[in-house]
Amino acid sequence: MLRDLAARRRQLEEQVVQDRLDLATAVRDWREATAPIDRAWSQVMRYRGLIALGFGTMVARGSKTRRPTGGLRRWIRRGTMAYAIGRRLRAALRH
Repeated sequence: MLRDLAARRRQLEEQVVQDRLDLATAVRDWREATAPIDRAWSQVMRYRGLIALGFGTMVARGSKTRRPTGGLRRWIRRGTMAYAIGRRLRAALRH
């Protein structure tokens, strides 16, 4: 009985070691397969401020279907946009 338990334990330990090796190999293969995606995502995150600035500018330019008639309102909007763009550029250049 004890001999059977010891043999079973050895068998299970060998199976655990083999499973760990298989898992390590699978993780390495997975990382190699997803490396280009990870690099691309890192680039997107590196330039996320500039991307947000670009999209924001496109949206701001595209949403001008109704122009304000008052000159003061126009200058306030331009000043606000310039301030926001400046903040985005400064934050993007700090990264």
